[in-house]
Amino acid sequence: MLLKLLYDFAHSRRLLDDLAFAKKPVRWIIPLDSTGKLVGAGPIETLGQKDRGKECSTPQTSRPKNAGGIAEFLTDNLTGIFGLDADPEKENCC
Repeated sequence: MLLKLLYDFAHSRRLLDDLAFAKKPVRWIIPLDSTGKLVGAGPIETLGQKDRGKECSTPQTSRPKNAGGIAEFLTDNLTGIFGLDADPEKENCC
């Protein structure tokens, strides 16, 4: 009985979740082969709520994101992954 209550408590506080992963909306999937070359016709758009992409379990960094230049492993925005900006007129710092 006590074990069941402890399990329910841990489950309600999300203490059993995998801390290395977090749910994050992923809007585009870019298929690559083992050498890093683009596979197929190019990026694939996923469907999610409010044009944010599909919620996926993604690896998360343990480094603080406000340090600058820290990209989420395999899942970040255009600037974080490729060093590009969605606004082509804006100058890149790199």
